[in-house]
Amino acid sequence: MDPILESVTRTADGFRSKVTNWDGGFAYPTEITSPGSVPEGASAMVELDEGDGFHYLVVRGFAPNTTVDVTVSSTQTGFVSGSADISGTSLQAKTDPILLAAERTADGFRSKVTNWDGGLRVSDGDYVSGLGAGGCLGDGGA
Repeated sequence: MDPILESVTRTADGFRSKVTNWDGGFAYPTEITSPGSVPEGASAMVELDEGDGFHYLVVRGFAPNTTVDVTVSSTQTGFVSGSADISGTSLQAKTDPILLAAERTADGFRSKVTNWDGGLRVSDGDYVSGLGAGGCLGDGGA
């Protein structure tokens, strides 16, 4: 029986994928096939998520934005072995905003983000406002 793996959910140091046809009678050995040099402590294994009760391939221990290829096999005595290949990429490294000194406004404050990158979304402008009514971040204007 070939393991059926759902689409990848990226994590800070790898990824995870639900094994939709997991069966307790089978073993699910894994092999990291790429990158060729696996960091010490990195792993790929099928494990139970206590929160939802499903089994997932969990890949961890890799640097940000690293693509990892894994083969998940399924074995049980008396059955033909199966396998499935999957590839995933860990999340990119975080970017901490660099803020200028806060400016007072009528209803709070604003501070310009000096390392703004259009691909990173916080609000719809170059400014991020302080918490206003309802505790929500809003656009402080330009």
